[in-house]
Amino acid sequence: MNNLVRNISSAISGGQLIGTDGQFYSMERVDTSTSLDSTTVVVTILSNQGGNDTVQQLLMAEVASVLQQEFPTVTITNRTLDRFDGCSTTETLVPSYQSRNKSLEITIIWPETNLGAIALVECPCGDLNLNSTALIATRECIGDYETGAQWSPPNVSPCNFTDITRTVCGLLQNTSQQRVEELRDITAEAENFEVAEVTVSVAVLVTATEDISGNVTLTENYLDVVDNILQVDERTLQESQETGNTSAILLESIESVTQMLPIPENMTVVVIAQDEFAVAVQEVPDDFSGQSISIDVGVFGNQSINSDSLNFDNTDTMRRPTAEIELPDTLFQSIPALPDSNISQNTTSPRRLAFQVYITDSLFLRRNTADLEVGSVIVGATVAGVDRIDDIDPPVVFQFLSNPTVNGTDPQCVSWNPELDNGFGDWSSEGCVVGDYNETD
Repeated sequence: MNNLVRNISSAISGGQLIGTDGQFYSMERVDTSTSLDSTTVVVTILSNQGGNDTVQQLLMAEVASVLQQEFPTVTITNRTLDRFDGCSTTETLVPSYQSRNKSLEITIIWPETNLGAIALVECPCGDLNLNSTALIATRECIGDYETGAQWSPPNVSPCNFTDITRTVCGLLQNTSQQRVEELRDITAEAENFEVAEVTVSVAVLVTATEDISGNVTLTENYLDVVDNILQVDERTLQESQETGNTSAILLESIESVTQMLPIPENMTVVVIAQDEFAVAVQEVPDDFSGQSISIDVGVFGNQSINSDSLNFDNTDTMRRPTAEIELPDTLFQSIPALPDSNISQNTTSPRRLAFQVYITDSLFLRRNTADLEVGSVIVGATVAGVDRIDDIDPPVVFQFLSNPTVNGTDPQCVSWNPELDNGFGDWSSEGCVVGDYNETD
């Protein structure tokens, strides 16, 4: 039997496999059986086309064909093809460590990997790309070119999700409405959420952003989820932002859903208030003559916000409002022309103003917090459908009451720029200057 295997190896060595770039290298016997009827051999093939099921089948078929042409009396059974200088694709099951519920099991699929390389696989959550640097499973393809490659034990601990995280991933099978409603219930007790729970909740939530357009109730539920997530401790929010950009994603989604809020025919303003923030959208006439918006959220340290906290009546000014925005009558004259395709009655009309008011800076997270501290409420104002407006004359004026509990001697006018600090976000003084400043206010 040994002589037969050596003769076959010598005959096929160096031969090409038709239809592939494969080349026979050798054939060796790997069992010590004394049987003259059968034996197990390893045929080594050199090829750059590994990893593809179709190519593997083609290689195996061609090997069998060549061997049987050269040695018609030889019968080949139980053919398999594995990489010798790399690790073939395989799977690892990650069961629920809490409930052992089989419906919550996670399967990690390791791709074919070259010898000496480390496979990096994002923790699976439906068909979502979580884009989190923390939620990555790893596994090394070890071995050598003498004995072959093999997988090392996998590190799947980053994907060993809680049942909450696994359940949230499962919501992707539902409709957008069901997804948001169930997320609202799941995040109602989010105070003790872990980083993965925050990251996945945000990722699943924003999949429904476009679908909530025109639905006030669904928008309220959507913003309920955001408000719930803001109850998570700041350290966890900071880490989820660092690894998954979650705060930046939420800020962008809040602005998007605000601009899409439908306004009933008998109203010009819609306000939705949460515990930590409020949003509003306002339709303005073609003959816009300027606008003042006053914001009153109470005394610092005991602030609260509701639908009455925003006042859009220019003739009814609040007494010492917490913040105020003055929009000049030239605002819309400063807007660059928009293509007709970008203008729609409900979403991107340039005659809609969108506002956000935050009484916490939990979504405005910076890497370096040593040199600046937020000393007022945070107010955002945008023209729906317009990314940026330059050279407004006269300028937009913001007035704020300063927080007396914040120690500082050099107040700065800043706006949040999500692109600063390599996409982490930071405050920027570009386009903003401090006017009159009264230390008592």
